[in-house]
Amino acid sequence: DPRHLSDISILYREHSQSLPLVIELIKKRIPVNVSSGKLPMDTKIMGDVMGIISMILDSKNPYLVETYLYKLFDSITKTEAKNIAIKMRQTGEVFSKFLNTRRMPVEKELKEAKMLWSLINKSTMPNITNLLLSKYEKANSFMFKSGSSDIEMVKAYLLSYPEYTYNEFAVYHNETLKWVKENTKSLDGVAFKTMHAAK
Repeated sequence: DPRHLSDISILYREHSQSLPLVIELIKKRIPVNVSSGKLPMDTKIMGDVMGIISMILDSKNPYLVETYLYKLFDSITKTEAKNIAIKMRQTGEVFSKFLNTRRMPVEKELKEAKMLWSLINKSTMPNITNLLLSKYEKANSFMFKSGSSDIEMVKAYLLSYPEYTYNEFAVYHNETLKWVKENTKSLDGVAFKTMHAAK
């Protein structure tokens, strides 16, 4: 007796418990119907992370620098990021050139920016994910006063592709995000519900 995917329901106490299985189904492009909770690939944090990666890879783009530099380095304010972007528009230089023109020395930021650029270009996901997310969480600590479960959720998503470099992952993520928006509320998909919502 053939069954439809919609005949299958997965119940769980907390959304985080369903995440590994949801990620695996999405990787296999099996439609799901997630009735509550967030998906890591479609969150503000994930958008910020991909923006930071784009900024590091495209270090002459003043818009990316203005939008994301202060979200990576907690020592750089939003106003300072904007001023660096203005100088970039005037000169066409990369953002690292202007990090050390501020009032205080920023050798640490310069070193970390270069290391992140090297890792994002050459290393696979596990070699950079913890560093990138820890810096993001520190720079945006005001967002995580009630805990960092969203960070852990995004980390689980990123680390579920250990064979990819960030360049490769960026391409895959864009394809996945488009698929997710079309297939994770599917009435014909595997249903994921909290036990509370299922009552």
